[in-house]
Amino acid sequence: MSLEKLLNIPKELNSNPNVSVYNLVKEYYFDGFSESLVYDYLIKNHCIHNDWLLFCEDKKVDQGWIIEKSFFIYNVYYLNKRNNKSYLKRFLNKDKAFSYYIYNEIVSVYNS
Repeated sequence: MSLEKLLNIPKELNSNPNVSVYNLVKEYYFDGFSESLVYDYLIKNHCIHNDWLLFCEDKKVDQGWIIEKSFFIYNVYYLNKRNNKSYLKRFLNKDKAFSYYIYNEIVSVYNS
């Protein structure tokens, strides 16, 4: 499948609320998907950062990957059902933060 389709899932969800993240990830996921592919795409397509940030803020689940911006620092972590943060990483580079978040979010959905 196409990297572009996979990385534009939040935009597709906005235009078609009747589809699920799970179904889209299952449909668009492909072998060879990697964090470095996401990073390379983000460098050239800055417009999707905000879509993923809004997607993260709008999730209605009690666990999952989170990205937060605090001044010039991006925190990315996995929030479990007990409200504990795991795999916390801090980034100064926006593209690296979002590539880490997006990659882990998509893989997490794909493996669920």
